[in-house]
Amino acid sequence: MKIAACLALGLACLSIPADAAAPKTKKPLTVDGLVKKAVKNGDDSKLPAVIAARTLGLAKKDYVSKALEAQPEEAQDGLHRLFSVLYEEVERGQPPVPVYLAWAVQDKELRELSSYLTDLDGKLKKATRLEARTDGEGDAGKGLGVVTNLELGSDEVKKAFKKELDFWFRGSGRKKKATSPPPKATQAVPSRW
Repeated sequence: MKIAACLALGLACLSIPADAAAPKTKKPLTVDGLVKKAVKNGDDSKLPAVIAARTLGLAKKDYVSKALEAQPEEAQDGLHRLFSVLYEEVERGQPPVPVYLAWAVQDKELRELSSYLTDLDGKLKKATRLEARTDGEGDAGKGLGVVTNLELGSDEVKKAFKKELDFWFRGSGRKKKATSPPPKATQAVPSRW
């Protein structure tokens, strides 16, 4: 009798799906996964040559991109973020060729923009900070910003870039999406009880 009970219990355990035992956790994205998401869902945009050259240190030519954007309301720190897959423009009829990945984060006051340029594997190639300067009347004007090249090996850059990677790959620092309130409980027991 005990053997039959153990056998029945063992068979019952085998019939439970393996994923029923543990709650499913969302896997972090990889560089390849984030690139695919941007290519599929990202907005088409153009990175003007002057910005490519001045802030990212690229050749002074236009780049097209597919970009994912995170609004300040989506982030716990209230910063505006952008992840872009940059393509060199090619001859008409030719498929675009991705060449770089660009990560950008900007403060609420639009005074500071940190940019990170990586190769297609996510290896950091350049980090810059653009600080807006104002004219005598307090307005930021064209050409008034100062670009600073940041030291790639510095703790500050490593920490800041890791924060961006964690934001995009793991969702760290993202505000939790509001869930709808649970439905109101219906009366399960007759009112006479």
